[in-house]
Amino acid sequence: MLTRTGCVPQVTAFAAIPNRLDAAACCALLAAVVAARARRRAHMVLIAGLAVAAIAAVAGILDALLPHCTLYNVDSCIEPRARAVQEVWLGAHYDSKTEGLDHRQRAAAWAGATVLVGLAAAFGRARPRAGRWCGAAGFAVAAATAGAGRLARSPSHGIIDNATGVALITEIAADLHAQPLAHTRVRCVFWAAEELGAQGSRAFVRHAAVRPQAAVNLEGIGAGPGLGVPRWEWTGRSWAGPDAALRQQFQPDGAPAVVDLALPVVTDCGALRRAGIPALTLLGLGPGGQAPHGLHTSHDRRQAVDPAGLRNTREVLWKWLRNVDAVRGE
Repeated sequence: MLTRTGCVPQVTAFAAIPNRLDAAACCALLAAVVAARARRRAHMVLIAGLAVAAIAAVAGILDALLPHCTLYNVDSCIEPRARAVQEVWLGAHYDSKTEGLDHRQRAAAWAGATVLVGLAAAFGRARPRAGRWCGAAGFAVAAATAGAGRLARSPSHGIIDNATGVALITEIAADLHAQPLAHTRVRCVFWAAEELGAQGSRAFVRHAAVRPQAAVNLEGIGAGPGLGVPRWEWTGRSWAGPDAALRQQFQPDGAPAVVDLALPVVTDCGALRRAGIPALTLLGLGPGGQAPHGLHTSHDRRQAVDPAGLRNTREVLWKWLRNVDAVRGE
């Protein structure tokens, strides 16, 4: 599609680790089995060790022990009419995911697992048997949540998560190719392995020759007419908010409103923020302004797309690009 519009795509290979969550699920399951039969203090030490191993697997600390595969990021650079004085990125992930749980259901499951593990700790000495079974149940729920992709019965088409974002950036790339900005180079980036923990964006940032002045990541576009910016992005080490100065550039002022969301998310923006790049995520919101749901399930299909969400996102992005270009050209 990029080639048809005249844009020249560049493909960059990177090594991805697809089994992080599987390894975490195995560790959690083993911990659940041990917790159900725990009788001695040594058992509790083993449970704690398995729990730490599960967390380490999710964090990527055990990557050297896990199988790798080769995946590909794609980007296309649109040069300005005059000399480039800055570069900005527009990004979206092109991989999708099928799971037995969508993001809201996963959040509820993780919360339930946390409560059960907390009860296990509280019951520990006063009611050892109840504590053991609460701990086993908590770890079992955590394992099922981490490995939910293996339980899915119906596939996700991945339209809202995240084909609409990819399509919109491709359309903007074509328009920019036909009529470039004056002083701003725009790099349109399509990341792989976001659903594996933002591995593609992390690899792209690590090997990028130029650091952008700003980057905007698209997620869930078309879930409804609204747009929001999550306040917390997981960077792989900690939680970080969107760049404050960049967020100010997305105030309404003649464009559709973009609201702040008290919502923690795991997206490609986290890898950008970890690298110190001014970045934020534009997240599509449902008709009532709620976070998108039905992702990773068969509900994520073409019929679920709200055209108003696509129009509003396009308008917001074009306004931002023109304003940024005008400021740098002064």
